[in-house]
Amino acid sequence: VRKPIKSSEVEGGVDEQVYYEFDLAFAPLECPDYNEGNKENLGLGFCPYDKIFLVSATVLNDEKGKSGTLMCCVIECDKAEWKMGNSDIKRVRSSFAVDRGV
Repeated sequence: VRKPIKSSEVEGGVDEQVYYEFDLAFAPLECPDYNEGNKENLGLGFCPYDKIFLVSATVLNDEKGKSGTLMCCVIECDKAEWKMGNSDIKRVRSSFAVDRGV
């Protein structure tokens, strides 16, 4: 999922950086059949995720606006951590902000 967001107000003014959020999930290399005891394989042609990566990214443009630096925050969790606290993990990802400095 890719969506531009604007961060909330920060000290000294409003942060005009555009942030992009991505959710990435990776399935295991092998997925035993439901009949072999794997209760997560529901016969949909894929196995549920093994690892989840939540990414927030923004590009800091140079002073002339001709080039920029990609800044990323990546949060990795496994399926147990995701089931336990996915809303908190998403909140942490959304709190990512870059201070341009003065």
